[in-house]
Amino acid sequence: MNPSDATLPPLPEDGVQRVLCIVAHPDDMEYGASAAVAAWTAAGIEVSYLLLTRGEAGMAEDPEIVAPLREREQRRGCEIVGVSDLRYLDHPDGMLEGSLALRRDIARVIRQVRPDLVLTANFEVEAYGGLNQADHRVAGLAAVDGSRDAANPWVFRELAETEGLAAWKARALLVAGHPAPTHAKHVDAEHVQAAVESLHAHEAYLAHVQDHPRPEEFIPEILRGGERPPGASTLSRCASSTSEHRPAGRGTLRPPAAHSYCGQVRHDLSRIRREGTLPTATVREGVMMTMSMHNGLDLDQIPELAAQLRVDSVRSSTSAGSGHPTSSLSAADLLATLMSRHLRYDWDTPEAPGNDHLIFSKGHASPLLYSVYKAAGVVSDQELMEGYRRFGQRLEGHPTPVLPWVDVATGSLGQGLPDGVGIALAGKHLDRAPYRVWVLAGDSELAEGSMWEALATASHYKLTNLVTLVDVNRLGQRGETALGWDMDAYAARVEAFGARAVIIDGHDIAQIDDALARADDELDRPLVILARTIKGKGIVGVEDEAGWHGKPMPEERAEEAITALGGERTLQVRGPMPPTIEPAPSGRGTVELPVFDKGEEIATRKAYGPALAALAAADPGWSPWTERSPTPPASPTSSRPIPSASSRCSSPSSRWWPPPPACPCAATSPTPPPSPRSSPAPPTSSAWLPSPGWICG
Repeated sequence: MNPSDATLPPLPEDGVQRVLCIVAHPDDMEYGASAAVAAWTAAGIEVSYLLLTRGEAGMAEDPEIVAPLREREQRRGCEIVGVSDLRYLDHPDGMLEGSLALRRDIARVIRQVRPDLVLTANFEVEAYGGLNQADHRVAGLAAVDGSRDAANPWVFRELAETEGLAAWKARALLVAGHPAPTHAKHVDAEHVQAAVESLHAHEAYLAHVQDHPRPEEFIPEILRGGERPPGASTLSRCASSTSEHRPAGRGTLRPPAAHSYCGQVRHDLSRIRREGTLPTATVREGVMMTMSMHNGLDLDQIPELAAQLRVDSVRSSTSAGSGHPTSSLSAADLLATLMSRHLRYDWDTPEAPGNDHLIFSKGHASPLLYSVYKAAGVVSDQELMEGYRRFGQRLEGHPTPVLPWVDVATGSLGQGLPDGVGIALAGKHLDRAPYRVWVLAGDSELAEGSMWEALATASHYKLTNLVTLVDVNRLGQRGETALGWDMDAYAARVEAFGARAVIIDGHDIAQIDDALARADDELDRPLVILARTIKGKGIVGVEDEAGWHGKPMPEERAEEAITALGGERTLQVRGPMPPTIEPAPSGRGTVELPVFDKGEEIATRKAYGPALAALAAADPGWSPWTERSPTPPASPTSSRPIPSASSRCSSPSSRWWPPPPACPCAATSPTPPPSPRSSPAPPTSSAWLPSPGWICG
C-alpha cells in the first residue's frame, strides 16, 4: 500500500445514468469489478452486462451442460449487485475472434442500451505477471472498437437503416484490470461484501478451479492494492489473476475492476492512455477502486504519433512552398505526449469552460499545431495539404483565432507567454476554473524581455495553472542562440524569476511524460519545462544543421524525409476530457465608463486607464492589485477605490509595491544562482521580485 495511492481524483460521474459492462465470460465481472457495479446500482445508476460468450468451454463437463449452469450462476451474481439486464452474444468460448461480426454485435447493444459509460476488461497480452487469456484480449479490443463503431453513423449503417438504432457516443470507456490508474471509484464495506457474494454465486465454477481461495480472503485485499493471497496465482480466466498457462508469484496485485480507464469515446476512438499512477489505498473504512483515464496513448505508442506529426509538418509546408518544418520537428515529441495524455480538451466543444488552453508562443511552428489538429480529427488531411498558407484559408502561416481552438494570434516572438499569463490569471481569479494553460515557447524568444516580465508576473501571482514548455533546439534564424544548449544557464534564470525549472531530453518520451505530469502535483509556483531538442529531428542531413530555418523541404527531399520517418499515417488521438464545470458568475454591476468631451485632447494612458479601472470597479469578485498595491484613489465614476493607471505606471520603480531596488540583482548575494536541480523556496509576498522593467544578465 502506497501513501500516494489515496491521491487519485474521483471518477467523474456527474449525470451518469447507465453503464454497460462488456466482458468475455461469466465471472469476469466478479473479480472486483462488481464492487463498483454495486456502488453504481445503489446510487440509482442502471447497469447492464453484455457477455460475449456463455463460458461453456471453461469447465471439464460438456459445454452443453456447462453453458446453462454458468448462465444461472451469472444471473445470481448479477442479482446480488443489482443488475437485472444480462445479455449474451453467444460467440464461441475459448475461440473468440475479433471480427466485424463481433464489432457489429457490440455496436448494436451499445446503441440499444445507450450507456453513458462502457466498461470492459484488461486486454493486454501480459497481465498480472503472466499471459492474459485470449478471449480477454479479443473482448477488450472489440469493446473499444465497438464503442467507436456505435458512435459512427457511417459504420454498420444497417443498424440505423433496418433496425432503427441511431448512433450513440458514450462519454467514457473504462478498462478493468490495468495497473496504471488515474482515477478512483470509492466503494464502501457493503459494496465490497456484495462483490464477494457475487463471486460466491459462481459456486460450480469455483469448485472446478483447483485450490481457489475463498472470495472473502482476497477480494477486499486486491481492491486495496494489497498482496495476492496464497493460492490466488492459480486463478483461471479471471480479471484479477494471471492466466492458467503461467502462474504468477506473490506480489502486489492490481485490482481488476478497480483499475479502469475513463474518458471520451467517439467515432475515432483508437487510443489508450495508461498513466503511471499506483493503485489506491484504503480510505477511512471504505475501499478506493482505482480508475484510469482512457484517452490517449501508451508511452510506447507516442513515437508513432510524433512521427505522424513530423511527416504532416513536412508534407504541409512542402505543399505550401513555405513554412517552418524544422522548428516543428524539434517539438513533435513534446506535443505528441501533451495532446495524447495531458491536454484536457473537448475538441468538439472548444468553448467548454473547463478546456485547457494551448498557446503556441513560437507560432511559426504552425505546421506542428495544424498537424496536431489533424490528429485530433478537427482538421482534415485535405485542408492541411491544400489550405495551409493559402490566400483566404484559415490555416495561416501563424495561428489566429479564426480557428476555434486558437486563443490568441502568435508568431511575433515574445508574446505567447504574456498571453498565457493573462489567461492563467483569468482562470485562477476570474473564471475560477481548474483549466491549465500550456505555452510552447522557443529558445530564441527567451531573448525577449517580455518573456521574463511575464514569468516574473506569473511567479508573483503564483500561477500554478501555467506550464511553459521551452523547445531548446539551439538554432535560430541566423545561427546558434546566445545560450545554445546551456540548459543549466536557462534553468538558473528561470529559477531566479521565481518559477520551477525542470530540464529534460525533449525526445525522451518517458522524461516528457514525467515532466508534464508534474502539473498534477501540488505546485507552489509556475512550472517551466526546459526541453533539449534537435532542430529538424528525424531527417538526416537536416538535424541540427544551420540554414534550414523557415525553409520547406523540396519535393524530392520531402519524399525522402517522409520515407525515413516511416511514411504517412492516419492516427486520430484525443487526450483526457476536461472537467465539467459551469462558467463562474461574473457578479458584475453596472459599468460607468468615464466621459470625455468631444475634441478634448487626452493622453492615451489617461484614456484607457480610467476605462479599465471602471470595468474593474464593476466586478467586485477580484482585483489583481489587492495583495500589494497601496490604497488607490477613488474613481470619479464610482465610490469604490480603484487603481489609477498614472499612479502605477509613471516609472519603473513604482510598478511594484513596495518598490524594488535599482536592479533586482542588487538585492541578492553575489553567490552563484541555485542549481536547477535544487528546490529553493519560492518568493514570499514580501520578497523582491524582478521588476518588469529589468532584464537580469
